[in-house]
Amino acid sequence: MFFSIPALSRVKPGMTVETISADAQAIEGLSRAEVELLTRHVRYGCLSLVCRTPGGGVFPFILLPLRIRRGWLAPPAMQLIYCRDIAEYVQCAGAIGRALIGHSKISVLLDANASVPGLIGIFSRARGRKYFKGPRAPRLADLTDTELVLYGP
Repeated sequence: MFFSIPALSRVKPGMTVETISADAQAIEGLSRAEVELLTRHVRYGCLSLVCRTPGGGVFPFILLPLRIRRGWLAPPAMQLIYCRDIAEYVQCAGAIGRALIGHSKISVLLDANASVPGLIGIFSRARGRKYFKGPRAPRLADLTDTELVLYGP
């Protein structure tokens, strides 16, 4: 797991983040399947966001609220449940971090095999181990419709 503090990342001028509601029908720049994925996860209790870049990029993200329970402090955080690619999260991290401050969240946990270049945070091998069967590892940052989302952390 990588514990990022996205609000400390730079925000590119003109980048915007919008929150998706459970009844959204169509979102400009996203396929019907992605819109359905975002709205379904809002109904599960997740936060679905779309980041728009000045160059016309549209990037969907799904985040699950959780509390990091370690020691005396339990800082409010989100876990990255879905993004197309970790590089998209790195690109939009500053804007997402500022949007999350409005939701009283300061950290985003994401699957990682090592420290993530371009993000401020801490990598830990002690938490978040995932096991799989077969020759290919599952894609990072795709926990959609898993027990973590359906039953909660």
